[in-house]
Amino acid sequence: MNLKQYMTKTNIGYRELAKKAGVHHTTIFSFLNGRTKTFRPEIAEKISKATDGKVSFLCLVTGKDQP
Repeated sequence: MNLKQYMTKTNIGYRELAKKAGVHHTTIFSFLNGRTKTFRPEIAEKISKATDGKVSFLCLVTGKDQP
């Protein structure tokens, strides 16, 4: 599942997810709007943990959906 799918399915906003992950909300916003294609590994790890692993670390780092 990619980040947009997760956020839609769980009805979580980018500010709420950012707070839960411990990252700045513009980090999530930039990714969702295509300004940033991937996350640095340390940010990807935080976001993956905040989604309880539903969005994989690999997906966040590579920018590609994983099966």
